[in-house]
Amino acid sequence: QAQYNVGDCYFQGEGVERDVEKGFEWTKKAAEQGFAQAQYNVGVYYSEGIGVERDMKKAFEWTKKAAEQGYAKAQLNVGNYYSEGIGVERDMKKAFEWIKEAAEQGHPQAQYNVGTCYSKGEGVEIDAHKAFEWFKKAADRGYALAQLIVGVYYSKGEGAERDVKES
Repeated sequence: QAQYNVGDCYFQGEGVERDVEKGFEWTKKAAEQGFAQAQYNVGVYYSEGIGVERDMKKAFEWTKKAAEQGYAKAQLNVGNYYSEGIGVERDMKKAFEWIKEAAEQGHPQAQYNVGTCYSKGEGVEIDAHKAFEWFKKAADRGYALAQLIVGVYYSKGEGAERDVKES
């Protein structure tokens, strides 16, 4: 983690002159040693071209390493990469599986995305009740768009009993 911290200092310009290339180098050293947050950040650096040439295949590979260690943000991003076919072949079933991993850890955006998958049948069979359950979880964690969707579900009686008061 010390190498990751040094990389962050260079990236942020804390205590040293800001140098994103050095920030990338130090963060990558930590990532190569298996530090999940560093692996995730290396993926972000590659996806945004920060301190390194933009490379979506490498962005996917590094993000997936962090995801495989249970890092929720990375799991969500891996799911998004599969969903959009960025750096990897498009695969909606794999997208759903990865996003659900993050959702099960309580990541509100991932919970919302799982709800969306169930509502649209993306990578999974359409199921209005499951969609509502996941939207509700995200809404309960303060995810504003999910709160709006939950209100719509209540008002229409989709996936939940119609409840004008709750909507």
